[in-house]
Amino acid sequence: MALENDYYGLLGLIPRLDGAVLQRAYDLAKQVCEADTMKSFPRAESLDEAYAILSQKEPKKEYDNKLAANLQAVCKYKITSEIDIEYLDKLSASLDDEWLVATKYKPVLLSLEQSLAKFSPRLAYTFRVQTLVNQSFESPEQVAKELNKLFLCSYFGTNTTVIKFAKQLLLEKQEEASLELNKVIMVMGDKLQPQVIIDQLVKDYGLSIPEQINSPGSVEVKQSGRNSVSFSSLDSLVFYLFLSLIALIFGLSLLFTPHHDGVLRDVLLTLVSLIAGGTFVALTIKIRSVNRDLKKQLKTNADSKAKSEQNEGWYKSYIASYSDHYVVGFIALIMLIAIVTNKADEKTRVTQKKNWSTVEQVKVCKVYIGKLFHKQPSIITHYRTDGNNVYVRYVRSLDNTTWSYVCNTEGNKMVWAGYLSDTKNWGRWRFEDEITLSYNNEQRLASFLMVDTQQKVTVHL
Repeated sequence: MALENDYYGLLGLIPRLDGAVLQRAYDLAKQVCEADTMKSFPRAESLDEAYAILSQKEPKKEYDNKLAANLQAVCKYKITSEIDIEYLDKLSASLDDEWLVATKYKPVLLSLEQSLAKFSPRLAYTFRVQTLVNQSFESPEQVAKELNKLFLCSYFGTNTTVIKFAKQLLLEKQEEASLELNKVIMVMGDKLQPQVIIDQLVKDYGLSIPEQINSPGSVEVKQSGRNSVSFSSLDSLVFYLFLSLIALIFGLSLLFTPHHDGVLRDVLLTLVSLIAGGTFVALTIKIRSVNRDLKKQLKTNADSKAKSEQNEGWYKSYIASYSDHYVVGFIALIMLIAIVTNKADEKTRVTQKKNWSTVEQVKVCKVYIGKLFHKQPSIITHYRTDGNNVYVRYVRSLDNTTWSYVCNTEGNKMVWAGYLSDTKNWGRWRFEDEITLSYNNEQRLASFLMVDTQQKVTVHL
């Protein structure tokens, strides 16, 4: 099998592990191989030979040196075969009982193991063994990070750009390209510019990975750290901008469309403003993050041969980010002004009208009397006007009697009195039922609240 001459691989581990982890891995491998009836797993003699070499300081050092192909001490990378995977599955299964207990009380172990398995099954198994042997439950994230770094550096050197590219290849299961990258690093080390290596591999293997591995548009894995910038970051700026433009259009339509009810308009304008304001805050945070990362990338790649071209593109993205930021901020400001203007304009639209025409007084009076006595305004007729007094009446169908009323309007106040048929005189003014009129000049509406029910009544003038 592919692991035959790989002592670490025989034990299911990544290179350069030692100590108690090696001992436990050896014991587990012996158990699994002894139970292998198909004889497809490593032989006991091979395991004994591997452990004998790796458990002793000088032989292990000599073996590790043989793995190194250059001054960077890069190991030869191998594609994990189906038999290797089956073997690693058996090894992992031998630890299932212990791992179940550990993950029950430390659930993050599962996600860390799954994350490492995307790079290599051996890396995931090594994490499981080392965590259980060393009881590294207080900081498993640090253990996973260190093992991941050890794995990548063992096969792809220490150059940051190459490491990021290797991560992408492994995550995208580009095994042949990964083998080639490992071979190049073993042979040439840092003698070539990383971008030259990446460009050639992209060309040879038809990869869809962006040519500029450090550019703002590159797709990088989460483990690459705070300096990575993905397309999703820039796409989100467009999304925030689009959302804010929708909010602006919707808000302006509310502001300048006269048929909306005042309360509804206030609610909708407030909602739209919250959307625009929230978007502005979210975009501010995103912009600060993107720009910080872009600055770091510009500084990191200051010595690159493609400096001028790369930096020019990143600088444009940097400026575009600020432009989007200011546009959304302007939109949020417009919406805030819209609310203030709407409230200020309300004093003009809904005001205390001092001069009511006779027709307007009659319409309001009919509705007022109708609400008081539960009559339809259509059956109430106007028969006389005297200054600020309008006289209305209706005929009660039950006994065919006539009921007359007078409404007095002074400024924005209206009060009524009824005609007393027995004394042939008008009764007192019913100030306990006095209403306050509001007038919407824009929509030509009069409104008031009924004293007894607090019902809002609207009259179209």
